[in-house]
Amino acid sequence: MREVSKIYFLFHPVCWACAVAEGRLPSGWQKYLETEKRVRQRQDELIASMKADELLILFPIYSTMEPMRRLEQYAQQTLGERLIVIQTEAPGPGGSGWMDCLPDEIQREVAQEIIEACMESGYDWSARALKVAYTQRAYALEIRRRLQERGLAFDPETVQCEAFGESFEGCAMTWKSMLTHYLGLAKPIENNFELSVADAPGLFGARFRERLALGGDVRLFLWEGADGRPIGLYARASAQLRDRQLLAHIRLGEMRIGARDAAHRQWWPPAEGAASPVTLEGDVLQVPVYAATRKTALDSPYYLIGENVSLDDFHERLAWAAVGE
Repeated sequence: MREVSKIYFLFHPVCWACAVAEGRLPSGWQKYLETEKRVRQRQDELIASMKADELLILFPIYSTMEPMRRLEQYAQQTLGERLIVIQTEAPGPGGSGWMDCLPDEIQREVAQEIIEACMESGYDWSARALKVAYTQRAYALEIRRRLQERGLAFDPETVQCEAFGESFEGCAMTWKSMLTHYLGLAKPIENNFELSVADAPGLFGARFRERLALGGDVRLFLWEGADGRPIGLYARASAQLRDRQLLAHIRLGEMRIGARDAAHRQWWPPAEGAASPVTLEGDVLQVPVYAATRKTALDSPYYLIGENVSLDDFHERLAWAAVGE
């Protein structure tokens, strides 16, 4: 068996190019397409520079479309056996076959996982999370099978993993959120922003500065916005179905912060009389940490924008915030 030292997970690239090819690119979305073109060039450069013991796992979208076919062909010609194109598809809305693709023993494991989730965090969570869990178990099964067929293996204690694609805070986080656990990895699958296309319009023109490991699997992503304001996002690099929702507790002092989601809706400060998942207790702002499991309504990316603070001070305040339930 040949050992793999690093695995790259590329999720759903060329979405915007495919939208153009189908003539359905919404007006006002040209910046996403322009960003995708730059990111695609970086992805191709990565593929060309990958080492002999590195593997790319590609999760295709719009597989019959020319932009996707070109990418697959390039990756196949460049990497050969070091490319795995995932064939498992996530079930669509209302799909009834979530469990059918899993062997009986895995179905029993999923059932036990659901029981543990209910015992640990209660019953008030969305069944949408089951789709995420089932699909990633199926991904893990396919990845292990395809590796074995090619005589490839990885050491779960030492292998390095990165995820990227479209969108940064959407599929590239959601469809690997539980893979760390299902593949038995000692280290989380880290998200690479610079090889991704984000949904959040506030990141257009932003300069990515840093991804900080805050302990456990919690990460803090930091940018300098096009207007100079600092931007931050708390997210988990891995998650399990049983996990409780985490909150970052940021002591504000004189600092003013706004919070928007990936659709640019403002959650802090909230509109008068409106409820918000971002809350204030005293001078401590409580912000949900994004797990990308679709388990609760709170599980969404909340981009924090500093209004009267330097990037260094913003970094310091967010990095030292307490994170817990």
